[in-house]
Amino acid sequence: MVMARSPALRFPRASYFPKYVPTADCVLYLPGQDDQQSAVIRDRSGKGNNGASTGSSWVKLPSGLWVISMAGSGEIEFGNDSSLDFTTALTVDMWINTTRVGDDLLHKYELAGDRAWAVWITATGKVSFNIDNSPVSVGADTAITDGIWHRLTFVYNSVDMRIYLDGVLDCTPAAHTAGISVEAATLQFGSNQLVGAFTGRLGFPFALFNIAKTAARIAWDHRAERHLFGV
Repeated sequence: MVMARSPALRFPRASYFPKYVPTADCVLYLPGQDDQQSAVIRDRSGKGNNGASTGSSWVKLPSGLWVISMAGSGEIEFGNDSSLDFTTALTVDMWINTTRVGDDLLHKYELAGDRAWAVWITATGKVSFNIDNSPVSVGADTAITDGIWHRLTFVYNSVDMRIYLDGVLDCTPAAHTAGISVEAATLQFGSNQLVGAFTGRLGFPFALFNIAKTAARIAWDHRAERHLFGV
């Protein structure tokens, strides 16, 4: 019997995992790192959106996966390539481990300037997803600040905005049909733009897509990756 493979299956770069070839709808894909001393996190999507990391360090998990540890004084910058401009659809995948509330996660958003979209941890420990063209926000139902690894997926499908926690829908979808505006802001993870610089760990795979993933694909991805984080 031959098992079908999801197009979303992604593995960290290590000799004991198959090599993942990103699909055309993937515009940023960080599977992990070959050199844990490097401040450049290489994008394997083929779009060249490498991350420049400051104020962070690499930590190795029991599974062998290397993750980024941040202490509230750093950020990862990915630039402003046109491939990072989203208008009608967006999916963000990330693994997070933190105990702190009120921290920025990922955004293409500047408080004093260009504002496209942003995701962050609120003062209640729950994540929120905002598209500034309206603006509209959707909030998660469950807090993630428990010191356990969680897989977060943020989806915009041109009709509504959704948040998935550990492969399961964790919000009441928020209607939004105005799309996402194209802005000149730099894509950043963890920087202090909205609420506070991120303190915690960022795991891999970390990816952005210019399509809206289905619920089935998101659930499949979580099942495929969770063993790397011991959850």
